[in-house]
Amino acid sequence: MTARYPDGMIWYAGIKEAAAMGRMFPLVTFVAGAACGALVTWWALRSDQPPAGTSTITEKAADAARVERAEPSVIAPAGEAPPVREAAMPARSAPPAPAPGFAELSAQLAQMKDAGASGRDIRLILEQLAALGTPEAVGRILEAMEDPDLVFPHRAMDFCEVLSGIDDARIQPAAMRVLDRNLANGLDSGPYTNGYVNLIAAKGGRVASEKMLELLQVGGGAAHDAARAVAALDDRTLGPEFLNIVRSSQHHVDSQLVAGLAEWKDPATTAALRAIAADPAVAEMVRQDTIEALGRNAGAAYISAFVNDYSSRLEGDRALAMRGIYGLASNDGIDAAARRAELGPILQEALRSTDASVFTDARYSVEYNDAFHTEEYLQYVQGLLAQETDVERKGGLIQIIEKIKADL
Repeated sequence: MTARYPDGMIWYAGIKEAAAMGRMFPLVTFVAGAACGALVTWWALRSDQPPAGTSTITEKAADAARVERAEPSVIAPAGEAPPVREAAMPARSAPPAPAPGFAELSAQLAQMKDAGASGRDIRLILEQLAALGTPEAVGRILEAMEDPDLVFPHRAMDFCEVLSGIDDARIQPAAMRVLDRNLANGLDSGPYTNGYVNLIAAKGGRVASEKMLELLQVGGGAAHDAARAVAALDDRTLGPEFLNIVRSSQHHVDSQLVAGLAEWKDPATTAALRAIAADPAVAEMVRQDTIEALGRNAGAAYISAFVNDYSSRLEGDRALAMRGIYGLASNDGIDAAARRAELGPILQEALRSTDASVFTDARYSVEYNDAFHTEEYLQYVQGLLAQETDVERKGGLIQIIEKIKADL
Protein backbone atom coordinates (compact mmCIF):
# COMPACT_ATOMS: atom_id res chain seq x y z
CA MET A 1 0.00 0.00 0.00
CA THR A 2 1.33 3.44 -0.95
CA ALA A 3 0.25 6.97 -0.15
CA ARG A 4 1.18 10.18 -2.04
CA TYR A 5 1.97 13.20 0.10
CA PRO A 6 2.22 16.80 -0.99
CA ASP A 7 6.03 16.74 -1.04
CA GLY A 8 6.09 13.82 -3.47
CA MET A 9 7.52 11.35 -0.93
CA ILE A 10 6.29 7.80 -1.21
CA TRP A 11 6.08 5.81 1.92
CA TYR A 12 5.88 2.10 1.98
CA ALA A 13 3.90 0.71 4.91
CA GLY A 14 4.65 -2.88 5.46
CA ILE A 15 3.02 -3.23 8.79
CA LYS A 16 0.55 -5.98 7.92
CA GLU A 17 2.66 -8.72 9.50
CA ALA A 18 3.52 -6.53 12.49
CA ALA A 19 -0.13 -5.89 13.14
CA ALA A 20 -0.68 -9.64 13.38
CA MET A 21 1.84 -9.84 16.12
CA GLY A 22 0.00 -8.47 19.12
CA ARG A 23 3.06 -7.94 21.16
CA MET A 24 4.52 -5.66 18.51
CA PHE A 25 1.39 -3.47 18.13
CA PRO A 26 2.26 -0.80 20.73
CA LEU A 27 5.70 -0.39 19.23
CA VAL A 28 4.36 -0.10 15.70
CA THR A 29 1.77 2.46 16.78
CA PHE A 30 4.43 4.55 18.49
CA VAL A 31 6.73 4.44 15.48
CA ALA A 32 3.92 5.37 13.03
CA GLY A 33 2.79 8.26 15.20
CA ALA A 34 6.31 9.62 15.53
CA ALA A 35 6.81 9.42 11.80
CA CYS A 36 3.60 11.30 11.08
CA GLY A 37 4.50 14.00 13.60
CA ALA A 38 7.90 14.48 12.05
CA LEU A 39 6.39 14.71 8.59
CA VAL A 40 3.90 17.41 9.62
CA THR A 41 6.63 19.44 11.34
CA TRP A 42 8.91 19.22 8.29
CA TRP A 43 6.06 20.26 5.93
CA ALA A 44 5.20 23.31 8.04
CA LEU A 45 8.82 24.48 8.01
CA ARG A 46 9.40 24.11 4.24
CA SER A 47 6.04 25.49 2.90
CA ASP A 48 4.93 29.19 2.44
CA GLN A 49 2.55 29.16 5.38
CA PRO A 50 1.44 32.47 6.95
CA PRO A 51 3.01 33.47 10.23
CA ALA A 52 1.39 32.59 13.49
CA GLY A 53 -1.81 34.48 14.25
CA THR A 54 -3.00 34.74 10.59
CA SER A 55 -5.64 32.71 8.79
CA THR A 56 -4.71 29.90 6.46
CA ILE A 57 -6.11 29.64 2.94
CA THR A 58 -8.65 27.13 4.14
CA GLU A 59 -9.67 29.37 7.02
CA LYS A 60 -9.98 32.36 4.69
CA ALA A 61 -12.23 30.38 2.37
CA ALA A 62 -14.36 29.38 5.31
CA ASP A 63 -14.55 32.97 6.49
CA ALA A 64 -15.62 34.10 3.01
CA ALA A 65 -18.30 31.45 2.94
CA ARG A 66 -19.55 32.60 6.32
CA VAL A 67 -19.70 36.21 5.07
CA GLU A 68 -21.72 35.18 2.03
CA ARG A 69 -24.11 33.24 4.22
CA ALA A 70 -24.39 36.01 6.79
CA GLU A 71 -27.95 37.18 7.43
CA PRO A 72 -28.82 40.90 7.66
CA SER A 73 -28.48 42.25 11.14
CA VAL A 74 -31.55 42.30 13.32
CA ILE A 75 -32.51 45.34 15.36
CA ALA A 76 -34.90 45.00 18.25
CA PRO A 77 -35.87 48.50 19.35
CA ALA A 78 -36.51 48.91 23.03
CA GLY A 79 -40.16 48.44 23.86
CA GLU A 80 -41.00 47.06 20.44
CA ALA A 81 -41.61 43.48 19.32
CA PRO A 82 -41.09 41.55 17.15
CA PRO A 83 -37.61 42.68 16.08
CA VAL A 84 -37.31 44.48 12.75
CA ARG A 85 -34.96 42.98 10.21
CA GLU A 86 -32.69 45.68 8.89
CA ALA A 87 -32.22 45.70 5.12
CA ALA A 88 -28.71 45.69 3.76
CA MET A 89 -27.48 49.25 3.32
CA PRO A 90 -26.70 50.27 -0.29
CA ALA A 91 -23.26 51.44 -1.13
CA ARG A 92 -22.84 55.14 -0.48
CA SER A 93 -22.41 57.35 -3.51
CA ALA A 94 -20.11 60.29 -3.55
CA PRO A 95 -21.72 63.44 -2.07
CA PRO A 96 -22.86 66.00 -4.64
CA ALA A 97 -20.48 68.77 -5.41
CA PRO A 98 -21.29 71.92 -3.43
CA ALA A 99 -23.14 74.65 -5.32
CA PRO A 100 -20.84 77.42 -6.51
CA GLY A 101 -20.64 80.40 -4.20
CA PHE A 102 -20.74 84.12 -4.95
CA ALA A 103 -17.02 84.51 -5.63
CA GLU A 104 -16.95 81.60 -8.08
CA LEU A 105 -20.12 82.71 -9.92
CA SER A 106 -18.89 86.29 -10.13
CA ALA A 107 -15.58 85.13 -11.59
CA GLN A 108 -17.39 82.89 -14.11
CA LEU A 109 -19.59 85.78 -15.23
CA ALA A 110 -16.53 87.98 -15.77
CA GLN A 111 -14.88 85.24 -17.82
CA MET A 112 -17.99 84.80 -19.95
CA LYS A 113 -18.06 88.48 -20.72
CA ASP A 114 -14.44 88.42 -21.89
CA ALA A 115 -14.94 85.22 -23.87
CA GLY A 116 -18.21 86.26 -25.49
CA ALA A 117 -20.17 83.33 -24.06
CA SER A 118 -23.63 82.35 -25.27
CA GLY A 119 -26.71 83.98 -23.82
CA ARG A 120 -27.83 80.62 -22.41
CA ASP A 121 -24.64 80.24 -20.38
CA ILE A 122 -24.85 83.79 -19.09
CA ARG A 123 -28.50 83.27 -18.17
CA LEU A 124 -27.54 80.20 -16.14
CA ILE A 125 -24.99 82.18 -14.11
CA LEU A 126 -27.54 84.93 -13.51
CA GLU A 127 -30.08 82.39 -12.28
CA GLN A 128 -27.54 80.85 -9.93
CA LEU A 129 -26.70 84.27 -8.51
CA ALA A 130 -30.41 84.96 -8.06
CA ALA A 131 -30.78 81.64 -6.24
CA LEU A 132 -28.20 82.77 -3.70
CA GLY A 133 -30.53 85.66 -2.92
CA THR A 134 -27.97 87.67 -0.97
CA PRO A 135 -27.69 91.45 -1.39
CA GLU A 136 -24.20 90.88 -2.75
CA ALA A 137 -25.46 88.43 -5.38
CA VAL A 138 -28.36 90.70 -6.43
CA GLY A 139 -25.90 93.59 -6.67
CA ARG A 140 -23.73 91.54 -9.01
CA ILE A 141 -26.73 90.87 -11.29
CA LEU A 142 -27.57 94.58 -11.37
CA GLU A 143 -23.96 95.41 -12.14
CA ALA A 144 -24.11 93.01 -15.09
CA MET A 145 -27.42 94.51 -16.26
CA GLU A 146 -25.95 98.01 -16.31
CA ASP A 147 -22.74 96.90 -18.00
CA PRO A 148 -23.04 98.03 -21.65
CA ASP A 149 -20.24 95.68 -22.69
CA LEU A 150 -22.10 92.54 -21.54
CA VAL A 151 -24.06 91.94 -24.72
CA PHE A 152 -26.06 88.80 -25.53
CA PRO A 153 -29.39 87.96 -27.23
CA HIS A 154 -32.67 88.51 -25.33
CA ARG A 155 -30.74 90.50 -22.76
CA ALA A 156 -33.60 92.72 -21.58
CA MET A 157 -36.08 89.87 -21.11
CA ASP A 158 -33.50 87.63 -19.41
CA PHE A 159 -32.74 90.26 -16.78
CA CYS A 160 -36.46 90.92 -16.35
CA GLU A 161 -37.25 87.25 -15.76
CA VAL A 162 -34.31 86.72 -13.40
CA LEU A 163 -35.05 89.80 -11.29
CA SER A 164 -38.87 89.94 -11.30
CA GLY A 165 -39.23 87.58 -8.35
CA ILE A 166 -36.61 89.32 -6.19
CA ASP A 167 -37.61 91.99 -3.69
CA ASP A 168 -34.84 94.56 -3.71
CA ALA A 169 -35.24 98.34 -3.82
CA ARG A 170 -32.26 98.70 -6.15
CA ILE A 171 -33.84 96.81 -9.04
CA GLN A 172 -36.35 99.37 -10.35
CA PRO A 173 -33.91 102.32 -10.42
CA ALA A 174 -31.30 100.18 -12.17
CA ALA A 175 -33.81 99.08 -14.82
CA MET A 176 -34.81 102.71 -15.39
CA ARG A 177 -31.19 103.75 -15.89
CA VAL A 178 -30.62 101.02 -18.48
CA LEU A 179 -33.88 101.86 -20.27
CA ASP A 180 -33.12 105.58 -20.37
CA ARG A 181 -29.61 104.89 -21.67
CA ASN A 182 -30.97 102.74 -24.48
CA LEU A 183 -33.59 105.32 -25.43
CA ALA A 184 -30.96 108.07 -25.43
CA ASN A 185 -28.93 105.94 -27.84
CA GLY A 186 -31.89 105.49 -30.16
CA LEU A 187 -32.54 101.88 -29.10
CA ASP A 188 -36.31 102.04 -28.64
CA SER A 189 -37.44 98.73 -30.14
CA GLY A 190 -38.66 95.73 -28.18
CA PRO A 191 -35.37 93.83 -27.75
CA TYR A 192 -33.82 96.87 -26.06
CA THR A 193 -36.81 98.10 -24.07
CA ASN A 194 -39.51 95.49 -23.45
CA GLY A 195 -37.87 93.61 -20.60
CA TYR A 196 -36.82 96.75 -18.74
CA VAL A 197 -40.27 98.33 -19.12
CA ASN A 198 -41.92 95.19 -17.78
CA LEU A 199 -39.48 95.05 -14.87
CA ILE A 200 -40.16 98.67 -13.93
CA ALA A 201 -43.92 98.09 -14.07
CA ALA A 202 -43.72 94.86 -12.08
CA LYS A 203 -41.91 96.60 -9.22
CA GLY A 204 -44.87 98.97 -9.05
CA GLY A 205 -45.51 102.12 -7.12
CA ARG A 206 -46.17 105.63 -8.30
CA VAL A 207 -42.74 105.69 -9.93
CA ALA A 208 -43.75 102.89 -12.29
CA SER A 209 -47.05 104.59 -13.22
CA GLU A 210 -45.29 107.86 -13.97
CA LYS A 211 -42.70 106.09 -16.12
CA MET A 212 -45.38 104.30 -18.17
CA LEU A 213 -47.24 107.57 -18.69
CA GLU A 214 -44.04 109.30 -19.77
CA LEU A 215 -43.28 106.59 -22.32
CA LEU A 216 -46.84 106.75 -23.69
CA GLN A 217 -46.67 110.51 -24.07
CA VAL A 218 -43.29 110.45 -25.80
CA GLY A 219 -44.36 107.71 -28.20
CA GLY A 220 -41.99 105.53 -30.20
CA GLY A 221 -41.40 101.82 -29.85
CA ALA A 222 -41.26 101.91 -26.04
CA ALA A 223 -44.82 103.32 -25.96
CA HIS A 224 -46.16 99.94 -27.09
CA ASP A 225 -44.25 98.21 -24.31
CA ALA A 226 -45.64 100.70 -21.79
CA ALA A 227 -49.22 100.24 -23.05
CA ARG A 228 -48.99 96.49 -22.50
CA ALA A 229 -47.29 96.93 -19.12
CA VAL A 230 -50.07 99.15 -17.74
CA ALA A 231 -52.03 96.02 -16.79
CA ALA A 232 -49.35 95.10 -14.22
CA LEU A 233 -49.35 98.45 -12.40
CA ASP A 234 -50.44 98.34 -8.77
CA ASP A 235 -50.75 102.13 -8.59
CA ARG A 236 -53.99 103.23 -10.29
CA THR A 237 -53.87 106.92 -9.44
CA LEU A 238 -52.97 107.93 -13.00
CA GLY A 239 -55.95 106.14 -14.56
CA PRO A 240 -57.53 109.38 -15.85
CA GLU A 241 -54.30 110.36 -17.59
CA PHE A 242 -54.12 106.97 -19.31
CA LEU A 243 -57.76 107.33 -20.40
CA ASN A 244 -57.00 110.73 -21.92
CA ILE A 245 -54.37 109.09 -24.09
CA VAL A 246 -56.97 106.58 -25.29
CA ARG A 247 -59.37 109.40 -26.19
CA SER A 248 -56.69 111.35 -28.02
CA SER A 249 -55.84 108.35 -30.22
CA GLN A 250 -52.47 109.84 -31.14
CA HIS A 251 -49.96 107.10 -30.47
CA HIS A 252 -51.50 104.03 -32.15
CA VAL A 253 -51.26 102.08 -28.91
CA ASP A 254 -54.94 102.32 -27.98
CA SER A 255 -55.87 98.65 -28.39
CA GLN A 256 -53.02 97.60 -26.12
CA LEU A 257 -53.69 100.35 -23.60
CA VAL A 258 -57.44 99.75 -23.30
CA ALA A 259 -56.74 96.03 -22.89
CA GLY A 260 -54.41 96.82 -19.99
CA LEU A 261 -56.84 99.26 -18.39
CA ALA A 262 -59.72 96.79 -18.71
CA GLU A 263 -57.66 94.22 -16.80
CA TRP A 264 -57.71 96.51 -13.77
CA LYS A 265 -61.43 95.72 -13.35
CA ASP A 266 -61.64 98.97 -11.45
CA PRO A 267 -65.28 100.25 -11.40
CA ALA A 268 -64.37 103.86 -12.19
CA THR A 269 -61.99 102.89 -14.99
CA THR A 270 -64.48 100.38 -16.41
CA ALA A 271 -67.23 103.03 -16.49
CA ALA A 272 -64.90 105.44 -18.26
CA LEU A 273 -64.00 102.80 -20.85
CA ARG A 274 -67.68 102.08 -21.53
CA ALA A 275 -68.18 105.79 -22.09
CA ILE A 276 -65.32 105.84 -24.59
CA ALA A 277 -66.83 102.87 -26.45
CA ALA A 278 -70.15 104.71 -26.72
CA ASP A 279 -68.68 108.05 -27.77
CA PRO A 280 -69.06 108.64 -31.55
CA ALA A 281 -66.38 111.34 -31.36
CA VAL A 282 -63.79 108.65 -30.64
CA ALA A 283 -62.29 106.76 -33.58
CA GLU A 284 -64.37 103.71 -34.49
CA MET A 285 -61.43 101.34 -34.22
CA VAL A 286 -60.67 102.58 -30.71
CA ARG A 287 -64.32 102.09 -29.73
CA GLN A 288 -64.31 98.52 -31.05
CA ASP A 289 -61.06 97.64 -29.28
CA THR A 290 -62.40 99.13 -26.06
CA ILE A 291 -65.69 97.24 -26.01
CA GLU A 292 -63.92 93.99 -26.91
CA ALA A 293 -61.41 94.49 -24.07
CA LEU A 294 -64.27 95.12 -21.65
CA GLY A 295 -65.99 91.93 -22.80
CA ARG A 296 -62.85 89.86 -22.33
CA ASN A 297 -62.49 91.09 -18.75
CA ALA A 298 -66.11 91.37 -17.65
CA GLY A 299 -67.59 89.39 -14.80
CA ALA A 300 -70.65 87.19 -15.26
CA ALA A 301 -72.84 89.92 -13.77
CA TYR A 302 -72.07 92.18 -16.74
CA ILE A 303 -73.25 89.76 -19.45
CA SER A 304 -76.76 91.23 -19.52
CA ALA A 305 -75.36 94.71 -20.28
CA PHE A 306 -73.56 93.43 -23.39
CA VAL A 307 -76.62 91.47 -24.49
CA ASN A 308 -78.79 94.58 -24.12
CA ASP A 309 -76.27 96.61 -26.13
CA TYR A 310 -76.63 94.17 -29.01
CA SER A 311 -80.40 93.74 -28.79
CA SER A 312 -81.12 97.47 -28.58
CA ARG A 313 -79.33 98.29 -31.83
CA LEU A 314 -80.82 98.09 -35.26
CA GLU A 315 -79.78 95.35 -37.64
CA GLY A 316 -77.42 97.61 -39.55
CA ASP A 317 -75.80 99.08 -36.43
CA ARG A 318 -74.76 96.03 -34.44
CA ALA A 319 -71.12 95.71 -35.43
CA LEU A 320 -69.84 97.60 -32.40
CA ALA A 321 -72.00 95.66 -29.95
CA MET A 322 -70.98 92.43 -31.65
CA ARG A 323 -67.34 93.12 -30.79
CA GLY A 324 -68.35 93.16 -27.14
CA ILE A 325 -70.13 89.81 -27.60
CA TYR A 326 -66.99 88.45 -29.27
CA GLY A 327 -64.96 89.55 -26.23
CA LEU A 328 -67.45 87.87 -23.88
CA ALA A 329 -67.40 84.64 -25.90
CA SER A 330 -63.61 84.55 -25.46
CA ASN A 331 -63.78 85.34 -21.72
CA ASP A 332 -62.48 82.26 -19.90
CA GLY A 333 -63.27 83.92 -16.59
CA ILE A 334 -66.97 83.18 -17.19
CA ASP A 335 -68.23 79.61 -17.00
CA ALA A 336 -68.62 77.96 -20.40
CA ALA A 337 -72.20 76.89 -19.66
CA ALA A 338 -73.14 80.47 -18.74
CA ARG A 339 -71.62 81.77 -21.96
CA ARG A 340 -73.55 79.24 -24.03
CA ALA A 341 -76.81 80.00 -22.28
CA GLU A 342 -76.54 83.80 -22.48
CA LEU A 343 -74.80 84.26 -25.81
CA GLY A 344 -76.15 81.29 -27.77
CA PRO A 345 -79.23 82.99 -29.24
CA ILE A 346 -77.19 86.07 -30.23
CA LEU A 347 -74.45 84.04 -31.93
CA GLN A 348 -76.93 81.91 -33.85
CA GLU A 349 -78.71 85.02 -35.08
CA ALA A 350 -75.42 86.76 -35.92
CA LEU A 351 -74.32 83.81 -38.06
CA ARG A 352 -77.33 84.57 -40.29
CA SER A 353 -76.58 88.31 -40.45
CA THR A 354 -75.91 89.91 -43.81
CA ASP A 355 -73.52 92.36 -42.13
CA ALA A 356 -70.06 91.01 -42.95
CA SER A 357 -68.54 92.38 -39.73
CA VAL A 358 -71.25 90.88 -37.53
CA PHE A 359 -70.99 87.51 -39.31
CA THR A 360 -67.20 87.44 -38.98
CA ASP A 361 -67.20 88.18 -35.24
CA ALA A 362 -69.90 85.56 -34.69
CA ARG A 363 -67.97 83.03 -36.73
CA TYR A 364 -64.77 83.58 -34.75
CA SER A 365 -66.71 83.50 -31.47
CA VAL A 366 -67.87 79.95 -32.20
CA GLU A 367 -64.85 78.72 -34.13
CA TYR A 368 -62.16 79.66 -31.61
CA ASN A 369 -63.97 79.04 -28.31
CA ASP A 370 -64.56 75.43 -27.33
CA ALA A 371 -67.39 76.51 -25.01
CA PHE A 372 -69.51 76.42 -28.19
CA HIS A 373 -68.12 73.18 -29.59
CA THR A 374 -71.17 71.07 -28.88
CA GLU A 375 -73.36 68.74 -30.90
CA GLU A 376 -76.12 71.35 -30.86
CA TYR A 377 -73.91 73.98 -32.48
CA LEU A 378 -72.57 71.45 -34.96
CA GLN A 379 -76.06 70.63 -36.19
CA TYR A 380 -77.04 74.30 -36.31
CA VAL A 381 -74.03 75.34 -38.39
CA GLN A 382 -74.47 72.34 -40.71
CA GLY A 383 -78.04 73.50 -41.32
CA LEU A 384 -76.81 77.00 -42.18
CA LEU A 385 -74.23 75.56 -44.56
CA ALA A 386 -76.89 73.61 -46.43
CA GLN A 387 -78.79 76.87 -47.10
CA GLU A 388 -75.82 79.18 -47.78
CA THR A 389 -75.00 80.25 -51.33
CA ASP A 390 -72.20 82.80 -50.74
CA VAL A 391 -68.83 81.11 -51.32
CA GLU A 392 -66.93 83.12 -48.71
CA ARG A 393 -69.55 82.59 -46.02
CA LYS A 394 -69.71 78.89 -46.85
CA GLY A 395 -65.95 78.67 -46.33
CA GLY A 396 -66.31 80.25 -42.90
CA LEU A 397 -69.10 77.85 -41.89
CA ILE A 398 -67.04 74.87 -43.05
CA GLN A 399 -64.15 75.97 -40.85
CA ILE A 400 -66.49 76.19 -37.85
CA ILE A 401 -67.73 72.66 -38.53
CA GLU A 402 -64.22 71.29 -38.80
CA LYS A 403 -63.20 72.91 -35.50
CA ILE A 404 -66.24 71.57 -33.66
CA LYS A 405 -65.78 68.05 -35.04
CA ALA A 406 -62.13 68.07 -33.97
CA ASP A 407 -63.20 68.67 -30.35
CA LEU A 408 -66.16 66.27 -30.20
